[in-house]
Amino acid sequence: MALGRGKEVYDYSERNFFGRITKTNIGFYGNTAPEGEENTYINLSAPASMEKVYWLQVVDIICGSADRHIGNFFVETDRHGTITSITGIDNDMAFGETFMPMKTDLDRMKMFGNVIAFFPIYSPVLDQAFPCIPSTIYDKVMSLTPEALSRELRGSVRDSELQTAILRLKALQEHFQHIPRYDLSDSEQAARCADTTRETAYRLAQQYDSGGYGSERFITGNYFTMMLKR
Repeated sequence: MALGRGKEVYDYSERNFFGRITKTNIGFYGNTAPEGEENTYINLSAPASMEKVYWLQVVDIICGSADRHIGNFFVETDRHGTITSITGIDNDMAFGETFMPMKTDLDRMKMFGNVIAFFPIYSPVLDQAFPCIPSTIYDKVMSLTPEALSRELRGSVRDSELQTAILRLKALQEHFQHIPRYDLSDSEQAARCADTTRETAYRLAQQYDSGGYGSERFITGNYFTMMLKR
């Protein structure tokens, strides 16, 4: 797990950069490009796509990445639309001490009340971000100890920021114990993971459209919804 704060320099003419011109279609179905042609589609239901998107969500929550939005990560895909690489950039707002995930929207409202309208980025909602989890990610997160996380981060962040990162890790581990986990190498389990992920992403997209939340749709912690709503 590579964790840290900082900014990376990228070529912003990159076609798969979400902040500029992006893939023309993003969704949960397959679409293979003809041989030799670039695929203009991203298939979020592909096992490799789900694993990479969920992993970025995990890293961002542990690191307290308070500024992840559609304009600051890159994706690369193959000709089938499967994500082969996803990279978050502009991580200079990571490791804030006030960034804590909430279990549900109700928990978030109890914590922030009306202030949520002004500071929504500080409270990703775990049951929205993670309706299920690939088993490989579950195993990595559950085996990560506070001591190991401390060794990874000590010297790079303040002690108070480190302690908050440990709290975020524990919140994530607690949530993972209560959600379905799927082995994406098994086609039936991969299909169930895709169904659960798709249903949640579309429900959130519809919820935020009808609720008039505007940019708040980008900070639920669910990057599948974020991509659908680009």
